[in-house]
Amino acid sequence: PSGIDHFDYKLPSNIELAQNYPNPFNPLTTIAYDLPQESQVMLTIYDILGREVIRLVDERQPAGIQKVIWDGRDSYGQLVPSGIYLYSLKTTSGFNATKKMVFIDNTRALPRVSVLREDLIIQSANQLPGLPLTRKQLFFKRTTIHD
Repeated sequence: PSGIDHFDYKLPSNIELAQNYPNPFNPLTTIAYDLPQESQVMLTIYDILGREVIRLVDERQPAGIQKVIWDGRDSYGQLVPSGIYLYSLKTTSGFNATKKMVFIDNTRALPRVSVLREDLIIQSANQLPGLPLTRKQLFFKRTTIHD
């Protein structure tokens, strides 16, 4: 005995694109896929209109289970807006599969707004540049907002 545990690892029998996890996600998601043999792989993220957001993988990869983590950023390093995105796996062997995922960006949340006696009160006003606003800067009709 060499003290090394041996186990039988079986390569995947088919190319398969798994559902990303977690989904919906913020800030990271994992995309996994199985390759039964070494393959040229392209894994691309698209917005709901079919525009390319970022190409995560474009290389030859060995057979086995592959995992890629996406951080919700586009090819320019900018955080994408909340929404539905598509991820597509293509190989030179002709495999092509696409799945949906949902990104939720809670860093762009709007400040909580309350309306009281026709005055606008932005509860997080002290944290925003150029605020608080005066009544002359705002024109609002009497409105009731319920939480």
